[in-house]
Amino acid sequence: MMEIFFVFLGGVLLAVIFFIIFGLWKPSRRYDGPASVSSVYDAWTTDQKMNFYWGNHLHAGFYGHPHERKDFIRAKFDMIDEMVSWGIAQPDPALFKRLENPHADKPRVKILDVGCGVGGTALHLAQRWPKSAHVTGITISNAQARYATALARSRGQHNVAFVECDAMDQAFESKSFDIIWTLESEMHMPNKERFLHEIVRMLKPGGWLVMATWNVRDTRSVPLTASEKEHVQYLLDEWCHTKFDGIHESVKLFERHGLREVVSDDWTTATLPSWREAVLVALRDMRGLNWADLKVWWSNTRDAYTILRFDSAFRKGLCKYGMFRGRNPE
Repeated sequence: MMEIFFVFLGGVLLAVIFFIIFGLWKPSRRYDGPASVSSVYDAWTTDQKMNFYWGNHLHAGFYGHPHERKDFIRAKFDMIDEMVSWGIAQPDPALFKRLENPHADKPRVKILDVGCGVGGTALHLAQRWPKSAHVTGITISNAQARYATALARSRGQHNVAFVECDAMDQAFESKSFDIIWTLESEMHMPNKERFLHEIVRMLKPGGWLVMATWNVRDTRSVPLTASEKEHVQYLLDEWCHTKFDGIHESVKLFERHGLREVVSDDWTTATLPSWREAVLVALRDMRGLNWADLKVWWSNTRDAYTILRFDSAFRKGLCKYGMFRGRNPE
């Protein structure tokens, strides 16, 4: 009788293991139009672990090279400040000085954060430059726009606003912004030509586009292998992405749309610890995890597995963390 019980128990365990493995290997959040992206981010807005561990910043952290040990959320603030230094201060000292040293007789610098998430980046920029900048964040997620607006109000920040808006068809007037900033949102765009067209349309003459995104390795001389294609496709289909371009392709995209002084950089090494830290930070302190709800437990497991798949892709050189900047001609 005991033998039958153990055989039965072993069968159940094998079935559970098979279900988990099969479930993790089969992507569940493929891109299927704008609504698919908004639904994913609507769900993440109310995800306790995103707020508890990530501090309202749904993007990589900056750890330098060689890597510095630092708090996970601190690294995300550092990522924003490093982008400011690389994307604004270095190429345009006069614009940076205008931000850092406000004057009553000069208009505020207008910044648009495309794909603002739950507002962490836009709020940080607005707090850094309370008298010299006005920041507008846009997101396709209604839940994110409402959440970020509530955060701004609770902090008494009046130089920042959040709007629910499709980045492919924005309702802003042409030549509206001095800086357009996009941090890990380009990968969701189904038509990148249209995306860049809209951005360039809204940039003032002399304005800057600063973009951080995930790229695939250069395939011009060595095409992706079958296993690499499968790996990339999983990453696309699990987090509602459309396509990863190579760094050289993103540069050409900037140039095709008339941007000048285009510069790219590879920040893979500087951001690499972000992936494992996103999992380890939860294991060190589990207060931000809700294990009582089976649906939440499964979501946590899926996200951890996907994060580790991304970590593997970046460590192996299959994916790159690309940085780009370009200026709209005067």
